[in-house]
Amino acid sequence: MRAIFMISSLAAVLFAGSASANECEMARQAGTIKSYVGLAQCIDRLDARTQQGQYGDLLQLLSMRRIAIAKKMDKRQLSEAEGFLQIQAAVVEFTTAAQQRAAYAQTNQPQGKSMVFCNTLGFSTVCY
Repeated sequence: MRAIFMISSLAAVLFAGSASANECEMARQAGTIKSYVGLAQCIDRLDARTQQGQYGDLLQLLSMRRIAIAKKMDKRQLSEAEGFLQIQAAVVEFTTAAQQRAAYAQTNQPQGKSMVFCNTLGFSTVCY
């Protein structure tokens, strides 16, 4: 039982990129959430609550990527391990883009000028 919980906890962290997704993973284990898409949607709701307004465009891209991967997992086109690996790669891309954006804003933003950023996650590019 302990090994199953450890694997499930790891899966939740990989799926969400944060330990806060344990709530969703526990709901999946309890049978409340029946699919990986449901798990992804639950995690997206948590992300939206905790990241209010910060990097909204990046979160939207991450959400779209997570749901697309979850759909493949539900259809058994991807194994759980392959899906979690792809989601973890998307989370790393999200984190890197957010860190780069924050570093650029601190060092390069001229007074009174606005910045334009473009981020690509998978096949989606968003500029703002």
